[in-house]
Amino acid sequence: MISVEEVHPACNNHALVFGASGITGLTIVNALLHDYPERAWLSSPMLQHVEGLNLLQGTHEEPNAQINSSVPDVSSITTVFCAYLEERDMEAKTTTNTRLLKRAVSAVEAPSSELRFVMITWVSRYAVCKSVHIFCTNAASPLH
Repeated sequence: MISVEEVHPACNNHALVFGASGITGLTIVNALLHDYPERAWLSSPMLQHVEGLNLLQGTHEEPNAQINSSVPDVSSITTVFCAYLEERDMEAKTTTNTRLLKRAVSAVEAPSSELRFVMITWVSRYAVCKSVHIFCTNAASPLH
């Protein structure tokens, strides 16, 4: 997981990219930082790399606590990019990615009243999570 804060004063956006070490995630980070195709993106002052967060391990509350303690300015996150995990078994794929998406959104929407947009980077796999009716638990959330 990588937290990306755009420092352009007119934008004032704060994005969270889950799966940033993957192909799609790396492309998103590069686009957010506007330095494509330069590989030195990890040294940018606009980027904080947070290691060791696994949305699929532990209780539902554990990722929330880890994000709150590890991600700088978590309350200002406006955008979340959510990764996709490939599995050979369709049922396992559905279960894993539905859980991943629910936990990612839940972990960010609670501390951030600024959350406006969740990007599912695996759009071609969207049907995997079509059974998820509610991603947000906060009724006041713009994503609800």
